Amino acid sequence: EVGLQVLKNNPSRDYAFKASLWKPSPTLGKDILRLLESGDLADVTFTVGLETFSAHRAVLASRAPALADLVRDTPTGAVVSLDDGNRIDPSIFRSLLRFVYGEELPPPEDLKRDARALLEAANRFGCVRLKLAAESAIVYEGIAVSTAAELVLFAEAHDCALLKEVAVDFFVDRAAEVMASEGWSVLTESASTVLELTEALARRSTSLEREETTDDIERMRVVTLRRKLDDKNLEVDGSRTILVKRLKTASS
Repeated sequence: EVGLQVLKNNPSRDYAFKASLWKPSPTLGKDILRLLESGDLADVTFTVGLETFSAHRAVLASRAPALADLVRDTPTGAVVSLDDGNRIDPSIFRSLLRFVYGEELPPPEDLKRDARALLEAANRFGCVRLKLAAESAIVYEGIAVSTAAELVLFAEAHDCALLKEVAVDFFVDRAAEVMASEGWSVLTESASTVLELTEALARRSTSLEREETTDDIERMRVVTLRRKLDDKNLEVDGSRTILVKRLKTASS
């Protein structure tokens, strides 16, 4: 005689199992952002124009170290003015702080309009993730004949490897038009930049363009360099030359 055991559904057990799979959504970003909004336990105040912004040194130290350095040796509760030779609009500084605390980007239209100003502020205060986000917004907006030369110079001035790569690619595709644009006369004041653009044209003619999939670090595209550096938990900001050197050192 064979005994059979029949397992019946247990609704209570099924519900308990499903319920155990649910976890509350992460709130760390929102919680830290509320700390900025409330000013609770803030230990430094920045003045920008006619506006004031309370902040916390510990947060700045990890998220915008260059901004933290400005107040590192000041007493608790110090008021620090940012109205020096490098003026920053209060709305841009507010956006920077909201990103520092909660990784919150401005609405798409505001980001599109303010991308360059946000990038400059992020670069100035060491907020790398915001800098890269603003750089991506500029790239996404696209390069035009009228802006290509200007963006090459802007990218060089702020070590924006991706933006420079895209702007140089545009120049290579439409060199004659770009050289006839108003921005070209300003670019020609930099002999090293003109030489670099000439070399980019030469690479195109000899089929030695950089590639997205290659083991040759020197020929990797910026996105590939950044991805490989990020996989190694290394810094992804800097000019293309710096990224190549950093990856070579890590790979040796």
